[in-house]
Formats: sequence, structure tokens, C-alpha cells
Amino acid sequence: MLTAASCSTTPHGLATEQKIYADATNIVAIADKIAPALPQPIATPVEAILGVISAALAAWNAHQQQSIAKLRAGKCPLGAEPKPPALGPPLGPTAAQPQSSG
Repeated sequence: MLTAASCSTTPHGLATEQKIYADATNIVAIADKIAPALPQPIATPVEAILGVISAALAAWNAHQQQSIAKLRAGKCPLGAEPKPPALGPPLGPTAAQPQSSG
């Protein structure tokens, strides 16, 4: 779910990302308080996994902040440059369609 929301380029998309980030950090904080109460063979790996998740969330937050700063500066965030309009089929005659003389 996080990867689907990680490349927003609009203010609305970034606001959605920030909401997901806030919810995820709250869930990790609650789990971090519960983890020490788990039996010892389970508590240590759970705490390690929560640490990795926290680090990933911190990296994602840094990415979001860069995107927000670029939007505020009027630039497209992180490689999301606007694409030129797609060109349609050629309008004139082509080699496969010879012009008729008439």
C-alpha cells in the first residue's frame, strides 16, 4: 500500500501520503509499547522489525518533505516532470497510402 502512494505529485496526493504516514507511525508507536511485554524469544525480533519499519517511515517522510518543498517552489516533485502531449497518427498521406491524382 505504501508503494502505491509513494509517488504523489499533487497537493491532494501528498496530503493522502501524509495521512497514511501519520497512521502508520501511530500503529508502530503502539506496537513498540506492546513489544516489550511479549515473551522473550518473540520480543527481540519484533522490536528489530519495528525498528526497520520506523527507519523506512523516516525515509519516506524525508521523501514527502522534499516533494512538498518542490511543490511549494512551483516545481514538479522528484522527476515527475510534465510529459508532452502524445502525438496522434499522421494527418497527411503516408507511404502506405499513395495520393491519388485526379
